[in-house]
Amino acid sequence: DERVADIPLEQRPADLPFFHNLDLRQPGWLDDWPPTGPLDPTIHWWSRFVPTARFDDPWVDACRLLIPIDTHGWPAASLAHAHLEPLPAVAVTIDLSVRFHRPADDEWLLVEAVSPIAADGLVAATGRVWDRAGALLASGGQTLLCRRVAP
Repeated sequence: DERVADIPLEQRPADLPFFHNLDLRQPGWLDDWPPTGPLDPTIHWWSRFVPTARFDDPWVDACRLLIPIDTHGWPAASLAHAHLEPLPAVAVTIDLSVRFHRPADDEWLLVEAVSPIAADGLVAATGRVWDRAGALLASGGQTLLCRRVAP
């Protein structure tokens, strides 16, 4: 939030309300936005849910691992087109697979999302989530249906 506040209003990335639920720390932060050309469709973000970072119920807490695998594929894919701000497309998940490897004892999660291919309205993405100790907590993949939107 602090870094985005320093960006002139007309140059800020689109404000997506979902991401207000997360405290995100982006190690590869770009000061200049939009970029001058396509970027690698990979993100690495430290993420913590707000206002509640962890949950006592193990099933609910496991959702902290599922949600980034479901939602961070599109931000990764859109980096290849970020120079076209505002991005002329949106995408929704139509297929999701998540494998849970161990419970998360940490409120901070390192999320990696990679989108290696997008064609004919379909976007593929993979995701992995680690804790601060480097333990892999969950991994998975998704397919998104992408469509153009009016500017």
